[in-house]
Amino acid sequence: MVWNSIKKAHGVKKIRKLLGEYYEGEVLEKLVSELYPLLDRVGYEGLERVVSLCTQLDRYSGRTAVTLLEESQELIDRLLTYGDKDLVMNVYGLCSQLARYSEGTAIRLLGQSPELIDRVGYAGFEKIAGLSSQVAREDSFVAAKLLGISPGLIDRVGYEGLEKVACLCSRIAKDRRFIAALLEMTPRLIDRVGYDVFEKVACLCSQAAGYSGRTAVRLLELGPELIERVGYDALEKVVTLCSQIAREDSFVAARLLELSPELIDRVSYECLWRMAELCCQVNKDDGFIAARLLDGSPELIERLLEFGDDELVTDVYGLCSQVAQTYNWRTAVRLQGMSPELIERLLRYGDKELVKAVYELCSQVAKYSGRTAVSLLEASPDLIAKADYEGLVKVAYKASEIAKVEGEEKATSFVRGESSEYADFFEAVTKGLELKKIKPVLLHYLNALLGYGIEIVEVEGEGVRATTDGERIFLPERIKEFEEEDRNFVMFKVLATHEEAHLEYGSFDFELTNVQDVVGRIKARYSGREMNGISDTEKFYTLFPEPALAKDLITILEDYRINSRLQAEYPVLGEQISEMNVHMVSKRVSLDELANDKQRAVEIIAQRLIAGTTKEQIEQIPVKILQTCEQALSISQTLSLPHADVHETARVAAELYFLIDDNFQGLYQPINPFSSPLDQSQVNQNIGNFGRTARKINEKLSSEPTNTNDNKDVRELLRALFKKKGIKPKDVESRIDTLEPKMVKDYLCDLETLITDEKELRREQDTFLYPEWGSDIEDYRLNWSRVRERILDGGSDEFYLETIQKYAGQIKIIRREFQMLRPEGSIKLRAQFEGDDVDLDSAVQYFIDKRLKLSPSERNYVRTEKRTRDIVVAFLLDMSGSTAGATILCEKEALILMSEALKELGDAFAIYGFSGYGRDNVAFYIIKDFEEPYDQRVQCKISTITNKQSTRIAPAIRHTTTKLRRREEKTKVLILLSDGKPLDRDYFGNYAIEDTRMALREAQRYGIKSFCITVDREAAEYLPRMYGNSRWVVIDDVVKLPEKITRIYKRFTT
Repeated sequence: MVWNSIKKAHGVKKIRKLLGEYYEGEVLEKLVSELYPLLDRVGYEGLERVVSLCTQLDRYSGRTAVTLLEESQELIDRLLTYGDKDLVMNVYGLCSQLARYSEGTAIRLLGQSPELIDRVGYAGFEKIAGLSSQVAREDSFVAAKLLGISPGLIDRVGYEGLEKVACLCSRIAKDRRFIAALLEMTPRLIDRVGYDVFEKVACLCSQAAGYSGRTAVRLLELGPELIERVGYDALEKVVTLCSQIAREDSFVAARLLELSPELIDRVSYECLWRMAELCCQVNKDDGFIAARLLDGSPELIERLLEFGDDELVTDVYGLCSQVAQTYNWRTAVRLQGMSPELIERLLRYGDKELVKAVYELCSQVAKYSGRTAVSLLEASPDLIAKADYEGLVKVAYKASEIAKVEGEEKATSFVRGESSEYADFFEAVTKGLELKKIKPVLLHYLNALLGYGIEIVEVEGEGVRATTDGERIFLPERIKEFEEEDRNFVMFKVLATHEEAHLEYGSFDFELTNVQDVVGRIKARYSGREMNGISDTEKFYTLFPEPALAKDLITILEDYRINSRLQAEYPVLGEQISEMNVHMVSKRVSLDELANDKQRAVEIIAQRLIAGTTKEQIEQIPVKILQTCEQALSISQTLSLPHADVHETARVAAELYFLIDDNFQGLYQPINPFSSPLDQSQVNQNIGNFGRTARKINEKLSSEPTNTNDNKDVRELLRALFKKKGIKPKDVESRIDTLEPKMVKDYLCDLETLITDEKELRREQDTFLYPEWGSDIEDYRLNWSRVRERILDGGSDEFYLETIQKYAGQIKIIRREFQMLRPEGSIKLRAQFEGDDVDLDSAVQYFIDKRLKLSPSERNYVRTEKRTRDIVVAFLLDMSGSTAGATILCEKEALILMSEALKELGDAFAIYGFSGYGRDNVAFYIIKDFEEPYDQRVQCKISTITNKQSTRIAPAIRHTTTKLRRREEKTKVLILLSDGKPLDRDYFGNYAIEDTRMALREAQRYGIKSFCITVDREAAEYLPRMYGNSRWVVIDDVVKLPEKITRIYKRFTT
């Protein structure tokens, strides 16, 4: 007992002496208490080793050293389970060696020592400690991280593997963030790819770490996934790419790495490089847009791959990168965004090889000018449409030459078609036949076929189909279907005739009231679907569950009906139609490209009906589709009969819809039609509906429902009116709506007279016959209108006096202004043949010449002449019924103000009015003739002017022209006051406008200036054409007419 006390006291003393140099007080006593039990286990020498390590670590952290001493008993007890006190001393000794290079790593090694010895034995632990010391000499951070993963690594790859990892980290240790990530992920990476591949990945990532630790870490994370998806070789290429990019922009490199799993197996490395180049350019100015560009790249690439392969995607990004470097990154980003739409347009003219060729061509141009390359690419679809790819190549080479010699601005202007040399150059490279070259011939052909004039309009753009709006036929500006120009002309001819035939054979006269039986069947089958749409044709489509299918069937069947009629009535034309249709079938898409059998069935039916053949061989077409097609052809045969109309087309379309609906499932996708679908609403808006107008007329004539024959007769009358007189059914319908039933028959008689009374008028005493320009025959109809002169009776001058009082102040100003225009005094004209006096200068010269024996001049007199304005003006006043109210009142006021001014000025003037009804009765009212003075009698006539009947302007102009031609004044002026366009019972529309235009042109040929004043607010639509040879003005407010007319006259005659 005493011995134990002595022993303990001695042991405590030794421990206190050992610790006393470093600790004192309460800490010392506590440590002595904690360490004393270890004295028997490891001996004093062992305690010295423990204390030595802890005091060595005290420099690193005193608190840590104390803590280690306090916990030493537990740690040593664990170590003693694997050996004796020598093992403990050796462990502490190894940790002491490591602490020379890294105190933190030594502490970690000491704490892990029991676990490590348990897993690898002391010998293994000794190697780990030695390896840690070796690594810590270079980088204590790496040593600490390595020690943390060493147990797991030794389990996976043994000590040798751990040693290799240590050597690897020491060799590539450049970026601590990367090394930390590498060591942290090492066990997982080795599990996934094995040590050999792990080593390769680590070395690859170290390349990127040299430029960007962030990029290297991200690459390390994605490495295994990329290897699994595309293999190590692909990863090596990605690393090389990202390392290069990281030198310039680590953000782009890291973001590209994140996207690489989505992209690497879909596009080439060159494509990724081009994408990175573009993003680097953008990131210099705007990081947000660069990030958005990268984030959107998978979706864009997905869209581009729908059109082609990764080569196409590379070409797109390559050109955008070029543009960003040579011109402007914003333009490059815009170009990239619009690429799918551009490619889609280009594919209309070829396949993906064409698209790639276009991008490569633009890339060549971009070497000289990025801006010009962008403009060329944007214009490429239109250029190819007009001149094929070969033409585009020529434009590109020419633009490159201009860019090299004259600069980017001129090259870009050339590509855009803005330079003067473009038109001639492009004309030389374009292919096909331009509409403008054959338009006169085509118009002559159509006019002969129709019996009336119709306008042809060129439509620019790609994929344009022929259409009509009832008044015009729209055709593509160029056709290049064939190498031969004459065959392209035939195509123009067939297209134009087809659209004309839609008008001729009533394609736009469809009315639901005529197919109520079919409507009932459709509603019964499809649960009474509601009708929607503007026109009856559109409403008919919506009766069906799939309106697009109904629309396609109507279009196909109506084309078939029209073709059948044309082929029957015009055999030669019919052969040309067949030839063109067979050609069009050869260009149709193959059945494999269509969505489903329902769409394929409609396509085969269309080809058989339109061209009588199919693109595919019969054996290539599924049996079910062929059987359906044969049934459809049989049902459609009724449309080839002469009496078939558009309503029969609707009936057949319904039958075919039922047939297809019964045989095929799936959602119908519209096919590419052979011709444009019928636009009934547009045609009805422009010219009306012949069938509907005929039905309304017959309903007015009789309270009983009309029969088909009655409608047919009236419809034929309406068509004759439209052809021969340009009278539209909508105009007739508007007039019918305003008439009482008892007046309709008389109106019809008048209409019939218009097309049957085609004889010249006979001369009558005291009347004047004039020709009329017929735009339908492009010639004059002689003796076609009769002018009857009438003297307007006078009455009260009350209106005149009221006007004078109303405009008293203005009249004073006008008189003063016009007085200033009047020439004053006289002028002496010298060197005249005769005169009032001798010209002394000329007389002296006369005698000089005589003395010199020269032939003298006989101009030896002075003549005095009075100065006057040599002007005569005729005012022609519209007195039609449409001027009733404010218009006629303002016209009268304007004439009074003008007359007061001219009286002051002294210009000779006359005032005439016109009205009438029909070509045989054009009333021409003489209000003031040239010889008549402007006195109370004339003032009373002006006061009694009232509105009369119709407005047949041209005969009145011609009669006024005749009167002006008889005058001797040098300047002759005709001023027309009207409220709108010409209108008479058989005289309106384009026909009347053209006649008026010709009458004004005739006046111009006789040296008569004309000026037209109108108060029609809609006159801007027709005035430029009708008054093309005259000056004209529109006064939007009739009340302003009196005050404006004098100003107009003053400017016009001075």
